[in-house]
Amino acid sequence: MLHSRDSHWTSPMKRCGTITFVNFWMQRGFYMNENMKSELIEWGVNWSDVEDRFMGNEALVEKFMLKFLNDQSFSNLTKGLQDKNAEEAFKACHTLKGVMGNLALDGFKEPVLELTELLRSGSLDGADVLYDQIKVKYDELITILKKYPG
Repeated sequence: MLHSRDSHWTSPMKRCGTITFVNFWMQRGFYMNENMKSELIEWGVNWSDVEDRFMGNEALVEKFMLKFLNDQSFSNLTKGLQDKNAEEAFKACHTLKGVMGNLALDGFKEPVLELTELLRSGSLDGADVLYDQIKVKYDELITILKKYPG
């Protein structure tokens, strides 16, 4: 059995010398911009869920949050509703629901879930009200994300 002194691997703390363990991970890009993080939490991101999903790698959370800027599901939902096409609107809303779940975007969770089920039934009755609730929160989120270059 190898003892730690015989091993070729040393812990990050030993390799860092006087650098703290947290600074070690920050230098390697495992943490995200703290302002961005606090704004996302204030907006409604369920931080413990998203952090667990990305195994504590905040830099990865940041990367995927910024990728949300290029996600087309909301614009596809808008188009589907404008065209009065419940099927297309449903597909887009269902996709948005999946992205929302993966990124723990709880800030618009309830109206997205309600709209998904409404559209699943093929109905557009009341969709505008739910869409307007989603749009307000969506626009807030996009404003936050655009502050932080990728």
